[in-house]
Formats: sequence, C-alpha cells, structure tokens
Amino acid sequence: MSLSLNQSALIESPSLRTSALDGLDDSRSQQVLNKARAIVFAVWNGEGWATVEQLAQYF
Repeated sequence: MSLSLNQSALIESPSLRTSALDGLDDSRSQQVLNKARAIVFAVWNGEGWATVEQLAQYF
C-alpha cells in the first residue's frame, strides 16, 4: 500500500481499501486477513470492541 494514500480516505472508502489490497502478495494478504479475523473474533466473543478508525490504524 502506498504511503501517500490518505488514511481518512481509506477509512471511508471500501473501494479504495480493496484497490490498495489488490497489490499485496499472497503472504501479505494472508497476514492482513489473519489480523482481521483475530479482531472480529475478539469483538464477536464479547472480549472488546474497536472503532473503524482503530481497525484502520491497526492495519
């Protein structure tokens, strides 16, 4: 992902996030998915919560 991308634009735009992720190799894509999965399961199991902005900063 390019460092020049505006973070707030990435938070607000699903299509921009998708296009930024399209350039990742398989290994990096799997790392991102594993992080997302861990966060979703933590929130889903009632262990905590996170805002969209916090999730975007995490990645």
